[in-house]
Amino acid sequence: MKALWNWLRRHRQREAEWQEEIATHIAMREEWNRNTGLPEGSAQRQFGNRLRTSEEVRDVHVRRWLDEFLRDVRIAARSFRKSPTVAIVAAATIAVGVGASTAVFGLVDPLLFRSLPYPKDYQLVSVGYFGPIDDNEFNVVASYLDWRARQTVFQSLTSMRAGSQCDMLSGEAPERLSCNAVEANWLHTLGLAPLIGRDFNAQDDQPHAPRVALISYALWQRHYGGSPRVLGQTITVDDQPVRVIGVLPKTFEMPQLGDSDILMPEQLDATLPRAANSSSFLRTFARLRDGITIERARDRMLPLFHDSAQLDAPPELRKEIRLVVRSLRDRQIHDVKLASWMLFGAVLALLLLVCANVANLLLARAASRRRELAVRAAIGAGRGRLIRQMLAESLVLAIAGGLAGCGIAWGLLRALLALSPEGLLRLNRTHLDGRVLLFALAISLTTALLFGIVPALERPRPDTLAGARVAGQVRTLFRRLLVAAQVAISLVLLTGASLLLRSFWKLADQSLGFQPDHLVTAAFNLRSNRYQQPAAQTAFFHQVEDHLKAIPGAGEFALSDSIPPRGSMGRPYSNIRIAGHAPVATQGGMVAFRWVTPGYFRVMGIPIIAGRPFDEKERNFKDSPVILSATLARRMFGQENPVGQQIDFDLEGHWCPVVGIAA
Repeated sequence: MKALWNWLRRHRQREAEWQEEIATHIAMREEWNRNTGLPEGSAQRQFGNRLRTSEEVRDVHVRRWLDEFLRDVRIAARSFRKSPTVAIVAAATIAVGVGASTAVFGLVDPLLFRSLPYPKDYQLVSVGYFGPIDDNEFNVVASYLDWRARQTVFQSLTSMRAGSQCDMLSGEAPERLSCNAVEANWLHTLGLAPLIGRDFNAQDDQPHAPRVALISYALWQRHYGGSPRVLGQTITVDDQPVRVIGVLPKTFEMPQLGDSDILMPEQLDATLPRAANSSSFLRTFARLRDGITIERARDRMLPLFHDSAQLDAPPELRKEIRLVVRSLRDRQIHDVKLASWMLFGAVLALLLLVCANVANLLLARAASRRRELAVRAAIGAGRGRLIRQMLAESLVLAIAGGLAGCGIAWGLLRALLALSPEGLLRLNRTHLDGRVLLFALAISLTTALLFGIVPALERPRPDTLAGARVAGQVRTLFRRLLVAAQVAISLVLLTGASLLLRSFWKLADQSLGFQPDHLVTAAFNLRSNRYQQPAAQTAFFHQVEDHLKAIPGAGEFALSDSIPPRGSMGRPYSNIRIAGHAPVATQGGMVAFRWVTPGYFRVMGIPIIAGRPFDEKERNFKDSPVILSATLARRMFGQENPVGQQIDFDLEGHWCPVVGIAA
């Protein structure tokens, strides 16, 4: 800091000296002109633009400084060619640090630092109920209609139904796509507009209006080759005709980060009874008014929340739900934010370790060059000149290590993208672009300054010329501090890595509740109108089973409406009734359900620890038997035997016998 302050002070003094010299020159010329009879002020006119002259003098100084710096770089390169071992080790160490840091920055940049692909993304919020029904905030149509009519804190409030799959008929075979039903002001709230065509309007969003759609850029390119003639064409979605009115922007993404090939108006019907609209779920997003904070919006929405919760939420859930208003970025990265910061902090600690390591190498190298530096100082090289030379050497190492580090980062990112499972947050936006390369350049220059400043600031000792073997106290102190810092950072990183490995091993050994070995799954969705009736669905399932039985070597098989660990639907725990028992307490979250065929537990390797599995004859029973998990059975019945008990899950008097307990 002292050296920097001295440089700034000398720079200001140099500027003052230039201005004083120019003023003196003009004054002398003015006196000469006066003695020769020229008019007053002619000297200034003869001199010309004073500011331009100052800039030219400054440019000469800058060019000289740049020439000296480039000469220092060439000297540094020749010096490293004479002793390549230290240079190679230092550059390789820097490459590892820069490569790891750049790769991790490429991963966390879309999560933590890069703006969302919406104008003024800081104004976008997610708003709704939060409770045991869902992992994220949600809403129901009745409450949403009230909020939309009465709210005063949002520029725009919009909604969407939960994403689902749909079948688009293209040629002879249907194609499974991702579809979303959204409100007409969806793109307007996000601050976007179609790439071509028009947006939804109020007429499109009326109940029973002709169906129209916005298609994704990828679908437009894949099926229509990017032709604008797609506008006005009719496509078949789930056996219904839909007219294409526009194409979404290439960079469009849904706020909840799900894919969407087709957007269609959700067509909310405000004329339906409130009870019907209270059972239809939505996701709601909004754009804050200018000057409105999230905290203020939450406070202003609380009265609306309390009113609608009393009308629309089941009594057993009213104490368990609350209002959530949070930024869209927080909704997207809430589950990975802490892990991302910890990962980024770990690689920055690794970078500090690299700096300390290389600084120690350069200090050791400087110790072997004490005599050389002392000779240069004795023949006239100032301390600033020596510092510049040492920093030039650090810069050469940093550039070499940084370039190699970019190559390492590219390889690491390619490997991570190839090996990572599907569904990782924003992984599709991870790439080595100019922004990431700029980060690599920045940390390379920063590391050059950090590991180069310590050897550079050490003053050459005069007694070195006499051959004295005297180690400077400053060098010794710095090297000890650097070693201590290396040990401390290494311990922190090793401890964190050990805990991470331990957690990984525990997760790997954790029982999934079923046997995944040699288990193959396939999914299908009956979206066509031909499968609207339960009888048609049952016939389809029987047909699938018949085909599976005919496959040689297929082994055992079963059908289910979902894959563990989640169930396809849930009921509040407080809704459960046990015949002959008092109602359970109004708490406890949700109970997940799964519909399965009789062979399910045998195929999945889930043992039945009490009672029996399902029987083929029980498929068509009106009050279907149930098998409980051991955890739910203990919670509901304690030490009592659940087998043979009758349970009602939906408060409608559909009593189901418990026939077994699964582990």
